[in-house]
Amino acid sequence: MVTIKPTIFMSVALLFALSLMTNLSMLVIPLFSLQIFDRVLSSGSFETLYMLLAVATVIGLFYCYFEYRRQYLPTKLLQFLFSCVQEKMARQACENCDANLYQNMSKLLCGNTNRLLLAAIDACFCPLFILVLYLLHPAFALLVLIVNTSCLLLFIFQQKYLAKFQGALNAKQKSHFKKIDELIRSPKNLLADNRFQSWQKNPVGQNFNDSSCELKVLESRFKTFFVAIKWALQLTLPTLGGILLLNNEITTGVLLAALIIGYRGLIPFEVILGQWQLTSKLLILYSSWQEQCRQKKDTHSKPLPITSLSGNLMIDDLSIKLNDQYRYLLKSVNVSVKPGEALAIIGANGSGKTLLIDSLVGVGLSHSGNIYFDEYNRNLVDETWLGEQIGYVPQNLSLATASIQQVICRYQAADPQRVVEVAKQIAVHKYILSLPLGYETQVGLYGENMPPGILQRILIASALYAKPRYLFFDEADAYLDQEGQQVFRKLIVSLKQQGLTVIFATQKRSMVDVADGVLLMDDGEARYASSVDGLSMGLMRGQA
Repeated sequence: MVTIKPTIFMSVALLFALSLMTNLSMLVIPLFSLQIFDRVLSSGSFETLYMLLAVATVIGLFYCYFEYRRQYLPTKLLQFLFSCVQEKMARQACENCDANLYQNMSKLLCGNTNRLLLAAIDACFCPLFILVLYLLHPAFALLVLIVNTSCLLLFIFQQKYLAKFQGALNAKQKSHFKKIDELIRSPKNLLADNRFQSWQKNPVGQNFNDSSCELKVLESRFKTFFVAIKWALQLTLPTLGGILLLNNEITTGVLLAALIIGYRGLIPFEVILGQWQLTSKLLILYSSWQEQCRQKKDTHSKPLPITSLSGNLMIDDLSIKLNDQYRYLLKSVNVSVKPGEALAIIGANGSGKTLLIDSLVGVGLSHSGNIYFDEYNRNLVDETWLGEQIGYVPQNLSLATASIQQVICRYQAADPQRVVEVAKQIAVHKYILSLPLGYETQVGLYGENMPPGILQRILIASALYAKPRYLFFDEADAYLDQEGQQVFRKLIVSLKQQGLTVIFATQKRSMVDVADGVLLMDDGEARYASSVDGLSMGLMRGQA
């Protein structure tokens, strides 16, 4: 962030400089009109008229140039800022399981933010117009100052009141969209046993529609307030000018100039108040981004080891406890695995198997205790370096949409020979070739429907692709058929023979037989940690 600050500062400074020149250039029209009424008409001089017209034309050309140059600067600035923080925001979205900030920032680049940002900058130059009005007559300046202050207060009140209401509406909208998503994702469950009638009666959709209508009513009230302020200025300003003109305190040219400048000062506020939702989004996005930047851990300070890993793994007193819960999710887990060994983690659903594996690969909850890869503490080494030496298959089969080849090669530049090699290892190569697009078939959330067992094999191939030293499988055999389970067992034996360290969670006794050690989890605690030979069938039946 430090490296992009000078560029952003210079861009903002340039934007304000161009806006200053633009606003100064806009004064040429009222001042030109003033000169026409006060000098040209009184003197009857065509030379003076042509000279003023020439000067106004030159200034007008500069105005057009400055306006052209500044029109695209806000978007360019937002694009530059987003490109600098895009990777950081995407990582934070993964770590926090919340992509709202990332999505909203992406949508912002597609929205019409230029007009709003330029209007906000122009509003900053309203004192410049008030100063010119003061030079024409202090009464004009005082009137426009009161009107602009009223608009500013109206904007602040609008943001505080409507933004809070909009937040509640967004929450209802999310619930409404979730219900629609359920309708699409679970049609069989809703239609098969006639649950649809009961599901349809939920009040979420109607509540959202009612709140949306209420927000429109409130929004129209604020628009009415601004229209009233605008109408009052349009009525009061010429009335005040007429009084001053009758008292011979100003000339006709001064009155005309004051009218043009006074009305001009309302334009930025009209834009800002009219686009209050976009203004609110910008403010919320900026606040959220600042908050995430403060919470972000500094991963660049972690050292990069110079030695390669041999495959030793040690878990030392690993515990996880949420702040608002009295019980431990994981409690004092201790185990060690040597290179060429496989550790099977078994236990009932909710016993802590997935939580333990997630902690080992670095995607779990905050924990106490230590995890050592060889002599390196997991929390104290570079994550990128360690990630390259880890292969991981999660229990959840959700994938980011990509081709099968991209999934297997971890979304990096693919080595086709290696892709085919690992696909053959898990016996999925022939099935992929049978697809119309082969390895280019799109899979994932928005890809082709795939049998869960095939997806699981593709994920296992992806875990093997980078030739890691450590492999973590979280029930990677759950959807495999009998043939797939045999292939998977043979794969684990082969990995052990290659000297790799394998940690896998399973519910199947046949898979436990290929392990060298077993860890039985029960309610977050390691009830049994020893060799497979000492594990009784009765103990496994009671826990698995």
